[in-house]
Amino acid sequence: MASIFYRGKPPAGCWWVQYYHPRTGEITRFSLATGDRYAAEVIRRRVELEVDLRRPELQLQFVPAPIVENLGPAFPTVALNVSPAPQETSPEPAVESKPRATTADLLKLYWHVIQEENVAEHQSNKLSILRHFFGGALVAEVTGVACRSMPLAYFEGQFADEITAQNIRDFIASRNLEPKTKRHYRELFHNLFEVALADGLLAPINYHSPNPMSALPSYSARRRKPIIFLKPEDITRQFEVLRDCPPMLAAAQLMIHAGLRRAEALWLTKDCFHNLEYLSVRTQYDTESGDDAEQNGEPREAGSLKTEGSTRPVSILPPLRTFLEGYLPTLEGDWIVPNPWKPGRRWEKGNFSSALRKLNSKQDLVWNCLHYRHTFATARCGEGWNVWDLANEMGTSVAMIQKHYAAFLQPARLQRQKQDGSH
Repeated sequence: MASIFYRGKPPAGCWWVQYYHPRTGEITRFSLATGDRYAAEVIRRRVELEVDLRRPELQLQFVPAPIVENLGPAFPTVALNVSPAPQETSPEPAVESKPRATTADLLKLYWHVIQEENVAEHQSNKLSILRHFFGGALVAEVTGVACRSMPLAYFEGQFADEITAQNIRDFIASRNLEPKTKRHYRELFHNLFEVALADGLLAPINYHSPNPMSALPSYSARRRKPIIFLKPEDITRQFEVLRDCPPMLAAAQLMIHAGLRRAEALWLTKDCFHNLEYLSVRTQYDTESGDDAEQNGEPREAGSLKTEGSTRPVSILPPLRTFLEGYLPTLEGDWIVPNPWKPGRRWEKGNFSSALRKLNSKQDLVWNCLHYRHTFATARCGEGWNVWDLANEMGTSVAMIQKHYAAFLQPARLQRQKQDGSH
């Protein structure tokens, strides 16, 4: 944005323009050396356009050649016969010279952040993305985490400041990803540069928009898919289909009546339940599965939660309590959802979903674990739960509840009437 203001007394005064410098973010003022209001407004508009063109997201966009040809050459500019204009501008901050950060420096810094903020499963997912961009060899050298496949680097530059939003955009386009996965990639690289800027490893080129990854598109889907949830008669039918496989039925019960995510339900153990009043959803340790153990014999943390420290209590509603009273005494091991083909072992996410899909397809059912979670949320909204309680129970944010389930929430007026006992 740019604005103009008048200084002095007519007719000796003149118009000045003021704007935020696109690189430093400092307020900059220049005299336009004219007392003509119309001319000053035209110049203000031109300055505003020049500032906008220096925004990173616009610099990535190119006008197709046919449009440029159709518009033709720009009109020649006419120089005004004016004296040199005085100016007021804030001095640009001095930049101290320091060694240029390499991609290895960038990866080393971000790997420490990933280890502190993410559980093992999400660390692995992020490393997979970084391997394909920086190369498996470099990631293995920096992190010390080996990988069977060692993909070649998409980005072959040596220094961190050589990475541009256009590099990331081309990289994402080359991967042929779904929109949701593209958003995950965008979030990772945006966070990577946020960490680098906050640590001082990289200096912002544009102080008005310091993170260069802000220029990436949002990759949001144009049309949001409708919420799919099970009606009471659908729930009865689903449980009937799963009756011959008690562990799978238990998982469905936990997702439908407690709102757990698939991974959270599969990682529950007996000590998560407290007198069948509530259960604790927390990061677990797999001490029985050889696939998840370190070579030195120590258990590796590979819990079900998205982030560390997100342990939460979840209410056990009457339908779930009734089921658990008969189900828990039948369990031989600690896992609530054991793998029926591998005694004493928990059920892996992919294998569970595959088995569920096969059973449901035989009965022409299309429901999956996400639909179960939607069922819990919509049912609680209909019962009058407020968004804060529901967000806490489901381990998500109020914003996400309002985004996905706003249409199912009871109006606040009805909730107040029920609380006051009025009609």
